[in-house]
Amino acid sequence: MARRGLRGIALGVFALGGLVVSIPASSAYFQVSVPLAPIQLTVVIPAPTPCAAALFSYDQFGAEPYPMLKVHVWARGPLPADCNLSFSLNSYTTQGPDWPNTGTQALYHHQSITLDRTHTSGTLTVKKPPCFGQTDFYTGTARFDGVDGPLPSYPDAVVPQPLLAWSNGGRACRTSDGMSGPSDPLAPVDPPPPDPTATAAPIDPPVVDQPPVVIPPPTPDPMASPDPVVTPTPSPTDTATPDPVVTPTATPTDTATPDPVVTPTPSPTDTATPAPADPPTPTPIATSDLAPDPTDSPTSTPAGG
Repeated sequence: MARRGLRGIALGVFALGGLVVSIPASSAYFQVSVPLAPIQLTVVIPAPTPCAAALFSYDQFGAEPYPMLKVHVWARGPLPADCNLSFSLNSYTTQGPDWPNTGTQALYHHQSITLDRTHTSGTLTVKKPPCFGQTDFYTGTARFDGVDGPLPSYPDAVVPQPLLAWSNGGRACRTSDGMSGPSDPLAPVDPPPPDPTATAAPIDPPVVDQPPVVIPPPTPDPMASPDPVVTPTPSPTDTATPDPVVTPTATPTDTATPDPVVTPTPSPTDTATPAPADPPTPTPIATSDLAPDPTDSPTSTPAGG
């Protein structure tokens, strides 16, 4: 008798998400059905984005050239209703031009702004330290001045944090020991020593406003003899001699002699009657010329002569 066995049996087992799934097996002689277990799917929904610096942009980031004294911040898009984030900018006096050589630091100037849904941009500005300095741009409102947060100090206190941008640089201050950073960063720079060869300029005395001094008149001594009264003698004055008056002499004028009067003789004509001619106008003769000279004797003219 031929051996029998199960032929064509296929049984598959798979692991899916921690579940064992059996696939029905069949043969030429019998069929077995195995029900499948239900599959459960878990959907993970990410948490909402927190209100962080990632929602904002700024024009300074990382190591920046010194001095970084101004930073502009703005939101990249609409902010959630409950999102508000503060940013700060500090400037410090230091004792060296870079972070490993900053030495003792002191806060020089601080400014903060808070941005939210209604205030989506702002600008931070701080003052420049007079010598070596450092500036830090970070989130939050802590001052990091040694009271409200620690001061930056290499290598132990790497603050402020979270730090977004920074810069180091400046120049040395002149002190009595030469060019170096002052032991107290906020101490004023010592003035240069005076030159002993220089001639001091004269200093004018200060002008003090005083009331005018009134000198009273001297009190007369009743026992003293009065001073004699001196009558001034007028000094003689020179009498001016008037200039002689010159009487002008009249210049004699020549007496004009009248021209003799010539009576025209009419020329006889045969038939024509001469037209009456207008008598000539006699030239006036001066009376002085016609008057007889009384010294002359009258001369009688003989008749018939």
